[in-house]
Amino acid sequence: AAPPAMAERKLLSFGEVVLRTSDLGLLGGAQFINDTVIAFFFELLARAYAEESLLLVEPSVVFWLAMCTAESDIAATLTSIQAHEKQVLVLPVNNNNAVSVSNGGSHWR
Repeated sequence: AAPPAMAERKLLSFGEVVLRTSDLGLLGGAQFINDTVIAFFFELLARAYAEESLLLVEPSVVFWLAMCTAESDIAATLTSIQAHEKQVLVLPVNNNNAVSVSNGGSHWR
């Protein structure tokens, strides 16, 4: 494994996403990927296939929606991301049921 400083070295900023060495290391075999890798892939897809009817929802937003219990907050979030204007929503999911545990569950395998 890489030393901690090397594992967190910034490799690339793309849109709103910052990829680090540790993120890239997850792509080297049968490992779980993280929210950052998915967000990076979604950013690439959004730029390559700019489609008005498609919404790629970032993992952090999907997790928040899954954990939120206030219907008004869910409705406000869906409005802010313009979900009602899209024909296709792509939502990455995992089985983490604990809001206090980031990167928990069988994460995006």
